[in-house]
Amino acid sequence: MALSVGEPIMMWIHHCLGFGGAFLMMYYREYSFFPVAFTVTELTVIPWNIMWYLSKFNIPRSSSIMRHLLIFRAIAFLLIRAPIGVTTVAYAHKQTKDGIVALYRTMTKGIGTNRIAGRGTVINTTVFTILNLIWTLQAAKAVLSKKQVR
Repeated sequence: MALSVGEPIMMWIHHCLGFGGAFLMMYYREYSFFPVAFTVTELTVIPWNIMWYLSKFNIPRSSSIMRHLLIFRAIAFLLIRAPIGVTTVAYAHKQTKDGIVALYRTMTKGIGTNRIAGRGTVINTTVFTILNLIWTLQAAKAVLSKKQVR
């Protein structure tokens, strides 16, 4: 990413928070369910990378293969990226004795756990959920419009 000029700020936030979250998870060894659950979203990068490679071979974005990849990417985003935040929080709610509100209090107040790890997990889960929803909308718009969205 550092070699690619002009990356949007959302991509920098995504990578920096991902790196920080992975580091904190390994250091504190708490709340690892959340980043591990979000890892499945990396499957949606496959059509994105194929499109990038095809563009390097000068395959036009208007070609049939690129159009199919745009559709595949949008479907992958709708099925994986869009629901992952809500699904993860719902699962945590179901698995926590007193529900997600009690888990949130424990995470942010540091009751019996590390406060940094808890707050970091809340921040990362919230930001990644919002970014995934934004990117899903962008992927859907790319399919629905003649002008291609990154």
